[in-house]
Amino acid sequence: MDDVREKGGTSSKPVLELLERMDARLERLETAAMRLESLERSLPSALAAATDTVDTLVDRLRERGVDVDERLHIVLEVAERLTSPEALTALTTLLDKLPLVQHLLESGIVDASSIDVVGRAGAALAEARVERTPQVGLWGAARAMSDDDVKRAVGFLLRVAQLFGRSLDDASVKALPPGERS
Repeated sequence: MDDVREKGGTSSKPVLELLERMDARLERLETAAMRLESLERSLPSALAAATDTVDTLVDRLRERGVDVDERLHIVLEVAERLTSPEALTALTTLLDKLPLVQHLLESGIVDASSIDVVGRAGAALAEARVERTPQVGLWGAARAMSDDDVKRAVGFLLRVAQLFGRSLDDASVKALPPGERS
């Protein structure tokens, strides 16, 4: 075949090479077309199975009283807010401070008992804020110590002061993450 010559003595080799390349490409196209035909045959049943699965999940959620449309709407609103430039900036700042956040979490400040105490203190502050606050001198403070609630609060504050003072020694300060001490 390499020696085949056309009339006029020119070689047909370049033409044959082109035809061979075209034949190889056609074979690849046929293979791809067969795959697409296979996918076309299997896709409807795969989509039907996926749809059935989603329908079953939605039905189960509805049986439990979940309004799926409302939940999806809320999820989309949350996703929109979380991807806002402001939220992403805040998230980046928070991630930069992750060692401090971890230290805070490990401190016990978000334990249920700590949150309860902070909540009670907040309620007391709010209630005291709306009342008229009298001026109290040294003797008024001494007289207030006869009230059991005041004694309990002062005892609590003194215990916190004792534990806090103990935590201020140099060894305890080293518990902060490196580079986060002021």
